[in-house]
Amino acid sequence: MFKPFAAAFALVVFTLMLAGSNFSPASAGTTWNTFGGIPFGETVADTRSMMAVKGYTFSERTAAGNDRFLGRILDTKTDIIAFYDDTSHLAKFLVNIETADDDARQVFNQLHTQLIAKYGDPRSDYHFFSSPYTDGDGYANSAIKLGKGTFSTYWPQPDGTDMVWLEITKQLTVEVGYEGPTWDAYVDRRRANGSKDL
Repeated sequence: MFKPFAAAFALVVFTLMLAGSNFSPASAGTTWNTFGGIPFGETVADTRSMMAVKGYTFSERTAAGNDRFLGRILDTKTDIIAFYDDTSHLAKFLVNIETADDDARQVFNQLHTQLIAKYGDPRSDYHFFSSPYTDGDGYANSAIKLGKGTFSTYWPQPDGTDMVWLEITKQLTVEVGYEGPTWDAYVDRRRANGSKDL
């Protein structure tokens, strides 16, 4: 007499676990770090639905077939692109926080601390300036814009690749990227198709 209730309860528990995890069909049960806990391998429709639940607004379908979303992170305008592979399943997130020039390093440092707490010690962590610029000379923003100031940090995904990253871009925005388990193979296929007529 309790079997229907037990089955319904198990279904609810499973649904809640799935919604709160990073599980994806493409990861075959392996947890991959991803934006907002939205699993890699989701369909376009499900990705849009989950992003809406998270409070991000669908903006456009790009010419390359990816989705752009708008929102705010750390009370700052943020542009998010969801990339899909050639089966139209979620394969990558690129999150660009459009910081004011003088806020970029502060936001980077804040997220650096936050992501280390979440993902552990990074595999690679770069913070340096190239000549003629030096740390503390008062020209950090100019150096970054010219590609002579580097702030970038990388964490490995379960397959060992450094495919979660945090960096300050040359535009003095802060970027966080997440590449899923199908992304590299998809890029390789695109490159191969692009040169197949040679």
